[in-house]
Amino acid sequence: DANAMFYCNTCNQPLCSSCRDDTHRAKMFARHEIVTLAKRTKALHKKCPLHEEPYIMFSTEKKSMLCINCFRDMQVESRAHCIDIETAYVQGCEKLDQAVMAVKELQTSTREAIILLKAMINEVTANVIEEESAISSLFNSMQEKLAERKKILLKTAQNQHEEKEKAFKEQLSNMAALLPTLQVHLVTCSAFLSSANKFEFLDLGYQLMERLQKIVKLPHRLRPTQSSKINTEYRPEFARCLEPLLFLNHRRSGSMTGGGPGNGISNGNGM
Repeated sequence: DANAMFYCNTCNQPLCSSCRDDTHRAKMFARHEIVTLAKRTKALHKKCPLHEEPYIMFSTEKKSMLCINCFRDMQVESRAHCIDIETAYVQGCEKLDQAVMAVKELQTSTREAIILLKAMINEVTANVIEEESAISSLFNSMQEKLAERKKILLKTAQNQHEEKEKAFKEQLSNMAALLPTLQVHLVTCSAFLSSANKFEFLDLGYQLMERLQKIVKLPHRLRPTQSSKINTEYRPEFARCLEPLLFLNHRRSGSMTGGGPGNGISNGNGM
């Protein structure tokens, strides 16, 4: 092979095929030891570069091969960590196999994780669409329920307003009618006191006083019979109408009774 490389162990230099054929074919190079570069490279791993002796031992402590001279130069306590080349090779192969198996297991786990993650990416895309649809659906249902309950509550507020206003106007009318009557009696009493003599006073005064007392003792409703507050309890009503939508899997507590439209809405006086 024209591209093959060689090495002259005598000259300690590499040679191409042309140099080997043209130069090292001369008689003066006849005793030179020429080997292929690949063979020399393999040979290098068999000899200690420091002592030029073949490797015979392996230090498990320093993870290096030793020739006989290297072994002799070692401290005594370090020699306990030395084993022969064949044993070191077998043990090394076993450890390498274990390391390779661990990497293969990691490789398998990584591939499985990739498949799982790809599947989860597809799932999360589908799940977000489902979740967004559920959110929109629930929101629309809540809006419908709230709109229905809003109409009921506004009607309740209007009913309370009409009832209270009617009661207040009726009472106001009665008070307005009472005031002139009281004024007439006060004027009459004042005129009687200024014009009557003793005999007239004693003759008619007690009748006048009795009449005044009867007027005062009549059951006049001077204070409002109810408050002006409009109370529809809209907060619990809105919560109650949303409860079936928000807590489908929760049983209603004993304190939450009823549940139909308008339940719990005050349509009375709201005192």
